[in-house]
Amino acid sequence: MTISFIHCSDLHLGYNQFGLEERFLDFGRTFSHIVNDAVAREVDYFLIAGDFFNKRTINSRTLLQAIDGLERLKGAGIEVIAIEGNHDKAPYEDRDSWMHFLGERGYIHLLKPTIRDGKLVLDSNNVLCFPKIRFVGLGYFGSMTERRLKELSELLNPSEDFTVLLLHSAADRLLHLGGVPFEAFAGLEGVVDYAAMGHVHERYEIDDWIYNPGAPECWDLGEAHKEKGYYHVVISNGEKTVEHIPSIRRPICDIELDLSGTFTLEQVYDKCLQAVLEGGAESDDGVIIRLVIYGQVTFNPLTIDQARLAEEIHNAVSPVHVEIINQTIQEGYDFDSFDAKLDRAVLEERVLKGLASSYFSSRFEIDDHFLDEIVHAARSIKALAISNDEQGMTDAVQALAKELLKRSPLPADESQGGAAGENL
Repeated sequence: MTISFIHCSDLHLGYNQFGLEERFLDFGRTFSHIVNDAVAREVDYFLIAGDFFNKRTINSRTLLQAIDGLERLKGAGIEVIAIEGNHDKAPYEDRDSWMHFLGERGYIHLLKPTIRDGKLVLDSNNVLCFPKIRFVGLGYFGSMTERRLKELSELLNPSEDFTVLLLHSAADRLLHLGGVPFEAFAGLEGVVDYAAMGHVHERYEIDDWIYNPGAPECWDLGEAHKEKGYYHVVISNGEKTVEHIPSIRRPICDIELDLSGTFTLEQVYDKCLQAVLEGGAESDDGVIIRLVIYGQVTFNPLTIDQARLAEEIHNAVSPVHVEIINQTIQEGYDFDSFDAKLDRAVLEERVLKGLASSYFSSRFEIDDHFLDEIVHAARSIKALAISNDEQGMTDAVQALAKELLKRSPLPADESQGGAAGENL
């Protein structure tokens, strides 16, 4: 008996990136292409490993995009197995998500974990069996992922049926954003034949049983060089064959330009336009341009008119969108072992560390390790906010509060408000 399925994730339907209609259509078009391929290959199952939608609250046009593709899969007799990602979960004021709606309407089998007395329970909500194959769905757990994987390893028994685990998390990646070390999967290898991952927008594979396809469209333009797509998996006589298929996506011309030694604003505009033309942007129909400028210039970098620069690029090559990231600095500023191409993350870390040192030095005994922890927490919360992960933000703030309480010089009954950390 041969079984086959498509595994995709992070489709982010409904994302009108930059407020552009073209980008809204791009994400829908990519999903439609994967659906068409699944139908053409006559697969048995279609797996969505989280973040089917870009937002927890969607509009009617996004729902129509989703239903159009799901109806074609249903008409072809393809069963859709899905879990919720952090973008799909129901808003706190609502009980059910739009993924729940699709499940109730029979478009998808939504696997949702059952938690009883604080522990994972395996039941019909998260385990779905078909002939010769079973699906186990954990969804998204954020900081609780490692604990849930341990519980699953104690509950899930080996089976002669091919076992697929659907999980919206990261293995050995994003450890500060809900990702888990590979060791967290201990006990599942040999029980799980294929871990269908989502959450990370770049393809990766671990030990021939953990697979992450990468988001099929660029949710962020910085993903332009990352490998993305979806998997076609065929199981025959208990053996699997996995093929990663690159997805269709909007072309992105990603240009990095060193402006060191530039003396005038006109030189900046001329160099940028030349770099865009030489970068092949005009050869791509409907291209998005991402231009990162860096290096030391002789004038205030804030005087670079990004609106003018974007307009000149639009006039020259007619792209769908231009994103300009200005990382230049003025000559003479001391940045401790300055690199001409100053990474934004490094600059952000330095600023946050300075602010944390200034604020906490009068309140706590601080050292470099403590400052690193504060910076790490602040950047994690920022990233979680960008991804609309409300539960993740709550977990991160609580963890930070606990760490601050450990270092508080005042006992609980002497701190302001009568309880340590009450105002954190």
